[in-house]
Amino acid sequence: MRADKFTSRFQEALAQAQSLALGHDHPAIENVHVLLALQGQDGGSMVPLLQTAGVNPDMLRTRLTQALEKLPKLGTATGDIQ
Repeated sequence: MRADKFTSRFQEALAQAQSLALGHDHPAIENVHVLLALQGQDGGSMVPLLQTAGVNPDMLRTRLTQALEKLPKLGTATGDIQ
């Protein structure tokens, strides 16, 4: 994957997703990390898109956070993410 081909906003979201994964001792960046990062961007396009589609962004954030907590954790955090 060539991250330099992504928009700067998506690169920021991937960096935030990596921070979320590291902060929760997860071994890999999962979809839930990326979705939470995209939804949390100030001035991002995800929340307006969700609202247009009839999705409640607050409820989605709650469900994504619940899913995040259910992901497997590393026994010993190494700081390495896949």
